[in-house]
Amino acid sequence: MNAKFRNSIFIKHLFLTVFLCSTCLLQTLAEPIILTNAKTDFSVKKNHTAFFEDTSRKMTIVDVATNKLYFRQNIPNWQNKPQSSAFWLKLKIVNNCNQKTSFRIELYDYDIDEVSVYFQDDSGNYLEKKSGYLLPFASRELAHKNVSFDLPVRSQDTLVVYLRLFSSHINTLTPVIRSYERLFDYSLHEYILLGIFYGFMLLIILYNFIYYLILRSIHYLYYVGYVVGIVGYLVGKNGTGFQYIWPSHPEINIHIEVMSISMGIVCLLLFSNSYLELAKSNKRLQIVILSAIVLKIILVLPQLSFPYGGFSKFLDIIFIQIAFYVGILAYKSGNRSAKWYILAFVILNTSFFISWLEHLNWLKSNTWNVYAPNIGVALQSIFLTIGLAETVKDSYLEKNRVLSELILAIERNESMRILELKRQMNPHFIFNALNSILQRILTEKKEEAAKFLMNFAKLIRKTLDIADKIFIPLTDEIENLRLYLSIESMRLGNSFSYEIVISEKVNADDIDFPALTLQPFVENAIWHGLMPQDGVKVLKIEIDQNGQFLEVTITDNGIGREKAALEKRKPLHVSKGIKLIAERLELIQLKFKRKSIFSIIDLYDSQQNALGTRVYFKIEIE
Repeated sequence: MNAKFRNSIFIKHLFLTVFLCSTCLLQTLAEPIILTNAKTDFSVKKNHTAFFEDTSRKMTIVDVATNKLYFRQNIPNWQNKPQSSAFWLKLKIVNNCNQKTSFRIELYDYDIDEVSVYFQDDSGNYLEKKSGYLLPFASRELAHKNVSFDLPVRSQDTLVVYLRLFSSHINTLTPVIRSYERLFDYSLHEYILLGIFYGFMLLIILYNFIYYLILRSIHYLYYVGYVVGIVGYLVGKNGTGFQYIWPSHPEINIHIEVMSISMGIVCLLLFSNSYLELAKSNKRLQIVILSAIVLKIILVLPQLSFPYGGFSKFLDIIFIQIAFYVGILAYKSGNRSAKWYILAFVILNTSFFISWLEHLNWLKSNTWNVYAPNIGVALQSIFLTIGLAETVKDSYLEKNRVLSELILAIERNESMRILELKRQMNPHFIFNALNSILQRILTEKKEEAAKFLMNFAKLIRKTLDIADKIFIPLTDEIENLRLYLSIESMRLGNSFSYEIVISEKVNADDIDFPALTLQPFVENAIWHGLMPQDGVKVLKIEIDQNGQFLEVTITDNGIGREKAALEKRKPLHVSKGIKLIAERLELIQLKFKRKSIFSIIDLYDSQQNALGTRVYFKIEIE
């Protein structure tokens, strides 16, 4: 009985041992991946993978391959947790393709630090191929932003593949097997879309930088810094920066994301403060923004000390939401230009949400979901640029309004100045006229004094009628000139003759002429040219029209300006009245855009004897 009991115990123990050993062996036997001509993409699933975690990170391919008990069937998840371990994946690939097709095994995550793949050659030796985010880009078999390896599996053959993966930050370790044709096809599509995205972002950067150079508005420079930071983060995040910008410096990959996103966030907060004009509109919100900037700068060093993972990304999203929230409050406070700002952040947050759902496998991975942040950034840039353009438009309209008010004020001032200059001439003439009347009275020439006074009264009345007018009909200007000449002729004892000749081309009633413009020229001709002259004294005034210009010529046969200057022992004299006329004409040209010129010409005979003076006056008419 005891012998039978002992035999029973031995049999049970042997059975249990065999069972446990066979169970361990079965754990290493994963389902093979079968390649066929019907598919070009073969996703590696959990039931295809035998999994082993090497906590020491010192085991070699020989250690792992010769001890099958290390592996257990089905990877618990596709992430490298904890990050201090190396992870081994074992795949069995059966190539049932009946034609020659080349395949590659690819890892979706671009930033796995170290990836090694091992195959056995015909001699049974293991061949190693190595790549990763911390190795020079030139070490890769294929110039692609994702790590991939050629699979040397022949048609109707079987290949066992070992993958060793290590990364200091969390990565998705899911491999995929693709035919060369499929890999190149989807890669080309992906790179074209990325090229369009980066080209567009470069245009956004150049456009806003040029606007900064033109307008010197600091928020354009902050916005350029934000876009540059975000683009730097994205080219680091998807591996294109490593491929094209710093392929020989993998050490840049360690910190590029933190530095770029930190720069982008700081510039975004500065842009928000400037664009929303918080210094003027809301001091409290400005304090919030400035505090966030200081906090973000303080956090940069701790973020650089650790892999850029979930918690750091969460903090940076919080900073972006602060900028978003400040924009909402600014809009509620009455800042209408913040509407584009808010819409831009709604789109960006939507892209973050889509990316998060894809990361959790709640949305199917495809080009649009994977690159949702890129799309969100591009759309955000469009709406922020529209917002900036609107501020330029509003600023332009405001400047136009202020400029219009300034121009109106200047025009009023110019009008007042023109009238003031005209009034300065009136006392000058009135004094001379009254002096002449006084001479008649003192010499008891009462009839002449009465006629003189009557003409003078008419002239004063006409002068008062046009006192507040810049332009008068040419008819009135000629009439005023006739009255003035008659008064001066009587005052000087009819010692000179005068003539006013008007061309038939001139319709004096329809021409507006600067009031009291000709009288100072005529006065100057009489008193400085004719009066010192002996003999016959003649003054001729001719008015003609040449196209859009009215031409007036005033000619006297006086002593000329040179002799007049010698008699007065002064350089060529220009009367105060003519100086006032010159200033008036300049103001009229500035305000009413009516060109005018005048010149004083000395006349000589063939022996260079003075024959008098001619004044040529020309003004544009409407």
